[in-house]
Amino acid sequence: MDKNKIIFYNKNFSILWFGQLFSTVGNWVYSMFILIYVATLTDKAIVIAGILMTSMLPNILFGPFIGNIVDKVNKKYMIVISDFIRGILILGLLPLMNVFENQKVILLICIFVTSIISNVVGCFFDPAIRSIIPRLTNVDIKKSNSYFALIGSISLILGPAFGGTVVGILGFRGVVIFNACTFIVSAVSEMFLKYMEEKKQEKKQEKIKMLQKYKLGWSVLSQKADIKYYVIVAGIRSLVVGLINISFIFVANKIFIKGSVSVGYIYAALGCGLILGSLVIAYWRYKIRDIKLYLIVILANAIFSIIYIFTQSLVITLMAIFIVGISDGFQSVLLYSNIQKQIESNDTAKVVACTNSIMMAFQLISMTVGGLLFDYFDSTYVVIIVSIIVITCTYISYAKLTKKQYEINN
Repeated sequence: MDKNKIIFYNKNFSILWFGQLFSTVGNWVYSMFILIYVATLTDKAIVIAGILMTSMLPNILFGPFIGNIVDKVNKKYMIVISDFIRGILILGLLPLMNVFENQKVILLICIFVTSIISNVVGCFFDPAIRSIIPRLTNVDIKKSNSYFALIGSISLILGPAFGGTVVGILGFRGVVIFNACTFIVSAVSEMFLKYMEEKKQEKKQEKIKMLQKYKLGWSVLSQKADIKYYVIVAGIRSLVVGLINISFIFVANKIFIKGSVSVGYIYAALGCGLILGSLVIAYWRYKIRDIKLYLIVILANAIFSIIYIFTQSLVITLMAIFIVGISDGFQSVLLYSNIQKQIESNDTAKVVACTNSIMMAFQLISMTVGGLLFDYFDSTYVVIIVSIIVITCTYISYAKLTKKQYEINN
């Protein structure tokens, strides 16, 4: 057996993979804890929603700027520093929790500020890691991305299951220490990555204004019709993703006897689907073009989202969300693999940052508007209508791209 084809024989990839799995599970536990903790400080839903928004807004507002910075620095150092700073920031909550324990407003402000800064720092991480993956291993790029996608899938299962236990054993403060340590341990392990940044010969240029820096990633993205298709469709799909995320409690209450307790079953089904989808795309030697497979995957995602929200059956609900997870795994690997293959390495971080910004923006809109609509209309019909919109827009985008490619070839 050729060891070069077994991805975990690659020391660099293994260091990065296991380090990120550790910190991602820790962050899942922390995310659950912080929502519970904020709920103990205030009963206002808008405050809890605000905490969720702090994970999205930095990507939307600063992602395209940050992508330009990441493309110009050593990716390894950026990854290490990002994880280390996040660990220290989260650890810094401990003294604040002790000092302002009886001053809820000040403590909430401290939590919000910490969350915002931590997520801004996190914006540097994803573009850097997506840029570095192709140069860490000789394995097929789709296989590398599929295994990296497994991190989120596994943490989706372990996080909720492990989170309650950790909170019960360690308490709120123990969870803060636990999550901080996962980031710091991950940062230390990443220091052992053997990675050399490509030397870039750049011509002397005038200083680029901030607005021009913001436009650079979008400009690179718009020059590739295929990539523009992947990114636009990824954004449109995020409309359904946002609704699905906030629908779990409604579906659990409808299907299960103890809905609030049983949300974990839905998360587990979604996570298992993500794992299977990520693994299948790594080893499946399909003969259709990526853009057509991407269309099929997005359509399947929307159709099974409708089945998931519409059915009253426990088995069908879990099977539908499982298939949604499979399609999510396919979608993520196809999206980032094509960006890495078609975009030059010195522009990859810019395009990844812009892609993340688009997806986060659509998801935030979906969660905000969807949350309001859920209060006045049946969540089933809201998801069905949005899913139909996604199906229609996705097919139109695919038809336009194929028509353009046909005209070029003929």
